[in-house]
Amino acid sequence: MKDNVRLTFMFGSYKVISMELNLKTKVSKVVYDDNDSASSKMVLLPEEKTYSGLENRIQWWFNDHRPLPELLVDLQKYGFNYAGQQNLDLKIEELDD
Repeated sequence: MKDNVRLTFMFGSYKVISMELNLKTKVSKVVYDDNDSASSKMVLLPEEKTYSGLENRIQWWFNDHRPLPELLVDLQKYGFNYAGQQNLDLKIEELDD
């Protein structure tokens, strides 16, 4: 997986949160957030919209304490399926460095 990725959380075709991450430097930036919707808070709390917050949330969802880059490789390969939010999907895009 490339160092720079964009993660977009969606309910169906409805985009909720999109973040760009550098997996090497652990820098993150929220590029889209539907702050006004309850669905945004259902996906990530405001304090989780950071690299470490996102990593902790994904580790919690899947009860897996591997680092975020390793988790994303598996999610990209096998798909995102969290039983607590069955309609939630995650799109992972590798960005040019």
